[in-house]
Amino acid sequence: MRDAAATLVVAPAPEVVVKAQTLLFIVLFAALAAIAVGVAWRYRHRVPMSFGLVALVVIVYANASDLVTRATGLPSMLQPLIGLLAIVIWLQRRRLQPLSAIATPLTLLLFLYCYVLFTSTIWAKDMFLADQRVAEAGKGFAIYLLVAMIASSWSSLRQGMGAIVFVAGGLALLSLFQIATGRYDQDFFGFASVQTGTIYSDVSGARISGPLGDPNFYGQILLIALPLAVAGAVVTRNWIRRVSFALAALLITAITLLTYSRGAMLALAVMTVILLVSLRVRVMHIAAAGVAALMVLVVLPPDVTARFVTVEELLPGGKQESVIRDASLEKRALVLNTAWQMFLDHPYLGVGAANFSTRYDRYSAMAGSAAPQYDEPGVEQFPHTLYMQIAAETGIVGFALFIAAMTVAFVSLYQSRSVLEAEGRTELAVIAAAIAVALSGYLLTSVFLHGAYQRYLWIVLGFTAAVERLRGRRDEEVIA
Repeated sequence: MRDAAATLVVAPAPEVVVKAQTLLFIVLFAALAAIAVGVAWRYRHRVPMSFGLVALVVIVYANASDLVTRATGLPSMLQPLIGLLAIVIWLQRRRLQPLSAIATPLTLLLFLYCYVLFTSTIWAKDMFLADQRVAEAGKGFAIYLLVAMIASSWSSLRQGMGAIVFVAGGLALLSLFQIATGRYDQDFFGFASVQTGTIYSDVSGARISGPLGDPNFYGQILLIALPLAVAGAVVTRNWIRRVSFALAALLITAITLLTYSRGAMLALAVMTVILLVSLRVRVMHIAAAGVAALMVLVVLPPDVTARFVTVEELLPGGKQESVIRDASLEKRALVLNTAWQMFLDHPYLGVGAANFSTRYDRYSAMAGSAAPQYDEPGVEQFPHTLYMQIAAETGIVGFALFIAAMTVAFVSLYQSRSVLEAEGRTELAVIAAAIAVALSGYLLTSVFLHGAYQRYLWIVLGFTAAVERLRGRRDEEVIA
């Protein structure tokens, strides 16, 4: 008995293991951060800052930090990375000139918008949800500043844009593997998740969802990468890179369609027209792109076409042909009407950040619909549009600041493109135009989606601020 007792091993409690893992992660990251800061200081005149920009863009775009935290329980990689890059920027402030990225109308408007979100926590019914939204907005604003500051040269900016195309192409390849092999159970550690849902009418099937777990938002972030890939193919003079960017654009387009996201399909059609107009694509290139697009459509499943036909359901007056479709449309109308009722009741400052779901039951009753019976009690609710969400939660003040910021961003990109074209720097003008189309893609899809993943918007806005401060510089403009 004594021998048995002596050999008995007591397993450590799960809480102890988690705390030990967290402590180990913090120690290792602190050590790596110290080494990185030391290297950045020692070789501050030779180390390209684009490394930090690429790392930030890759982690944010691939949603790697959230996926690792969810799978292992380890702390977020994003927060310490933001802190580390902030330290490096401070050490290299003379080289990067960060104040030139801060002192802009766009930065001021975005700061005021975040301040309104923070202030709205005072009257928010659920303080926890409000604080979470404010923390997310704070991270987004930090990402915006870091991107704008680190992209201190045209070379760094192009590498950051290329990193988005690279990650989007990689995610699209994983999705293509799932579709081609039917191995939807293989999610590649969460980077290629799959959701089962309605495709059209009463036909259901697998919908690829990428690293976000939702096909509609997956389509949204892929659309951001598409114009950047097209711009890369247009401006680069290296034929290998040109072919790579062109293939990435075709792959991203195909996978966007295969998400079966009707909002993404509609936005894709609009973005294609904007791209052709803004980039002033030659007739020969348009014909080549048309042939390539036709080839893509030929190999796509017929379900894609059937899904696209139902786009009219998203528009006012869309027809209703089945009970399932009626319920879906009724629910969409309900959440929009509920958001409108919230806005009417709190027109100036809203109900508080992230508190749409908290106030949903009360205002959905005012909106009037039978749709609530289709939801389980306690299910979190969201508006089906970012703009009504902002209006309901932050009122006309927050809505006006957001729209003003987006308007300033577009005006800045238009002015940058005009200046660059007037000076004969056409390749850089293409980059400015591509970023504007990427921004329009996010905002177009946001007509049908709430603001669940706004970090991607902050990255594009960071690119916008970078273009504005770089348009007067002529250093490192060689397009390889």
